[in-house]
Amino acid sequence: YQRRVMGTQSTWGITSINSKMAKTVSGSVLFQPFRAIGYVIDSNPFALQALGTEHFVIVSIGKSFQMYNCAKLTLTFMSPQLPRKIRAVASHKQLVFTAIGAQIVAWKRVSTVRTYNGHDAAVHIMLPIGDLLISVAEDNVMHSFMIDSGDIFSTITFPSNFSVSCVMHPSTYLNKIVVGSNQGGLQLWNIKSKKLIHTFQNVKTNGVAVRCIEQSPVVDVVAIGLADGRIILHNIKLDITLFEFKQADGGITSLSFRSDGTATLVSGSECGTLVIWDLENKRIHSTIPDAHHLAVTGVQFLAKQPVMITSGADNSLKMWIFDQGDGTARLLKSRSGHSAAPTKVRFYGDNGHNLLSAGQDRAFRFFSLIQQQQNRELSQGHLAKKARLMRLKESDLRLSPITDFATCAIRERDWSNVITCHAGDEQAYTWSFERFALGKHVLKCPVPSAIRCVEISACGNFGILGLDNGRVEKFNMQSGFHRLTFGGVNSDEGHTGAVYGVAVDGLNRVMISGSYDGTLKFWEFYSGKLIATETVGSPVVQLLLHRDNGLLAVVTDDLNVRIYDSHTRRLVRIFRGHTNRITDMAFSPDGRWLVTSSMDATVAVWDLPSGRMVDWIATKKAITGLSFSPTGDYLATSHVNNVGIYLWSNKTLFSSVFVNSTPKHPVFMKLPTVSGIEDVSEDGSRSLPSLPKLAVDNDINVEEELQLMESPEQVDPSFKTLSDIPKAKWLPLLNLELIRERNKPIEPAKAPEKAPFFLPTTKSANPMFVPAANDAATKEEDNMPVSRIVSMKHLRPQTTMTRLLNEGRRNPEAFDKLTQHLKSLSPSAIDLEFRQLGPLVGGGLDELEYGLDFFIHQLQTNRNFELIQAYMHCFLKVHGDTLVTDPAMVSKMNR
Repeated sequence: YQRRVMGTQSTWGITSINSKMAKTVSGSVLFQPFRAIGYVIDSNPFALQALGTEHFVIVSIGKSFQMYNCAKLTLTFMSPQLPRKIRAVASHKQLVFTAIGAQIVAWKRVSTVRTYNGHDAAVHIMLPIGDLLISVAEDNVMHSFMIDSGDIFSTITFPSNFSVSCVMHPSTYLNKIVVGSNQGGLQLWNIKSKKLIHTFQNVKTNGVAVRCIEQSPVVDVVAIGLADGRIILHNIKLDITLFEFKQADGGITSLSFRSDGTATLVSGSECGTLVIWDLENKRIHSTIPDAHHLAVTGVQFLAKQPVMITSGADNSLKMWIFDQGDGTARLLKSRSGHSAAPTKVRFYGDNGHNLLSAGQDRAFRFFSLIQQQQNRELSQGHLAKKARLMRLKESDLRLSPITDFATCAIRERDWSNVITCHAGDEQAYTWSFERFALGKHVLKCPVPSAIRCVEISACGNFGILGLDNGRVEKFNMQSGFHRLTFGGVNSDEGHTGAVYGVAVDGLNRVMISGSYDGTLKFWEFYSGKLIATETVGSPVVQLLLHRDNGLLAVVTDDLNVRIYDSHTRRLVRIFRGHTNRITDMAFSPDGRWLVTSSMDATVAVWDLPSGRMVDWIATKKAITGLSFSPTGDYLATSHVNNVGIYLWSNKTLFSSVFVNSTPKHPVFMKLPTVSGIEDVSEDGSRSLPSLPKLAVDNDINVEEELQLMESPEQVDPSFKTLSDIPKAKWLPLLNLELIRERNKPIEPAKAPEKAPFFLPTTKSANPMFVPAANDAATKEEDNMPVSRIVSMKHLRPQTTMTRLLNEGRRNPEAFDKLTQHLKSLSPSAIDLEFRQLGPLVGGGLDELEYGLDFFIHQLQTNRNFELIQAYMHCFLKVHGDTLVTDPAMVSKMNR
């Protein structure tokens, strides 16, 4: 269609976007939210739950929570979407508590057990103690709820100069809690009598905020973490400080003691470092620098095990084990995602299950749409070891953020098949998807310059680099050697501005480059000679080629998208309307749609054959990258300040979509959630999507009024009408002999070992023993005279087909009954019916004549057209040699 429909140039414009113009009444025409991937944990601390011998980790992700099994850190279940963001999570026996605003919800797996109401402000601290649930809100009010009933047991209001920052229940202290404040104060309260028992004057916090308090394995001794990096071990019974530690790289965010008999304390800092303290020798045992890229939000040891769980604000959950000979910890398992917003996403391969993304956190990640445990970051080498030797941070050794990357799955097992360019870097890097690691070769250009864009040829053998100085270089992906500079080294045929887009056709004949100088250049791929130069009229900032249909999409600095036919080099479409920088674009797999995203927080879907916009979506956050799956199932998007990747399902694959007109306003749509789409009402209750209400009159019979429209069997007798029979019922008739040959058993069938040989069986698909005849009937048959001459006519049984063919001579309606009979048979049974006609099986030539009359009658009705053609093919294949010998039969076949 691209040759005929796109022969003329056309344009389509859309008006500027106003957030108030976005419609929320109906959803997108082509897409609907599916789910979000890449989320592991948010900035809230996790909660541990012990059920028997198994341990589970409960983490919050925005408006939902997830549970991981600590055995393999596999996802156990995911909660429904809640109406508000979760501020804190806690666990008690089989219950999970979530704080959403001023309300606390108790869950048993994914079912709501009860809610706890009473707070007037958002709850941010929860602590289960026995049968009580302690909660603290931002207005400095603490409630103690009865877990079983939900009633308020006690209420304590703290003064304004004592802002509660953490709460801890000391072991063996009945109804007592230790409360820390942002002003550095520490108090002991009785939650039953609601009385202040003691204020710890000997804890020298110096007015520094108390971040966390942790009970040690020794009774009366607690560890206090301060915002200035100090750790105080204090005896709360005697109000005596035992000793202090100082962590130099930031404030303490979490503390945890080992409970397996080893005197070890682990502290996490806001810089992402874990420090292991030797309590017997009162010194640092070891450190784990850059354990998390951002602040550590939670540290907890499993009970009686040398296993530690940590979480960070970098969207990661890690499990460490202390099994080294020197007592240090090593990473056992982890689940992580991007710690900063991804900027570019692309589907990898042809199955649509794998996704690659590059983010501002300098990470290059792989995501699986099928199994979450397969998600991982592509390795950049032994950065942790290098950082220790060079006394640097691991983040200082990482590559700069990726600005563009290209993949080709064909050579995945042979050599590196992914190429990336990085911000301000004069080298391109190869990656091996097979090993999920950085490749061996670094592509260095002969004339150093920052690399703006990359591409890999369809064969996977060559990598193309577009440089800031206007040059385009070709490299061999297997060896990493430089092969060619397009236009020559000293030629004036090259671009005069930075190259922002390169593309190679599917046959490696033409390479196309687009530059900020406002030109498109077409080059011979192997020789590097210039074929043609097209002036675009505006600086080119992005370029995308659909290799199957040869359409080239060009994004220019004037916020327009131009479509070129790469074979004729003609401009065939111009799409106008985005009001801000166009960030990314993607073709649908069939090449019919072009999807574009912009910093104006909209997505436009353009229909290329008609040259108009068919869908217009507005989102809360601007889209930075998008990609269409190779199977057309999903559209993946990344957004500003969001660390997840969002999947949108294609409605055309599972429902009928009709595009009647061009949208005048964008349709505002909420982003997909981790748990999928679910309607949540204002009161927080969940329900199925509402159905349209019908106005029903009491005097009207609803069952008679609400009738489904049935399609007529035939709209018009002159129209050839197809049958409603699946292809599997008639298509094998065309290749039945080949199917039988393929399904032919290797060994002959064996008779059952214990079957009596003398028992007769009936002819059927499932042989059955013939029952004994009635004695009276047997005697009557014995007395009847029997001829000693055997008639072949009596030996040949009359089939349903022969009977209906004979009736069809007198009544043509019998032919319709025959068609219905054949529809109910399998392909093998239909072939057998045709083979039981004619002289070869004892019948007459008239049976074949009746068969031709049947086909003539059915073809004249114009019904079941493809079905009758398949039946006729089988009939003529069996009896064609017999029919051509009779002139009358030949005459009917000509009809």
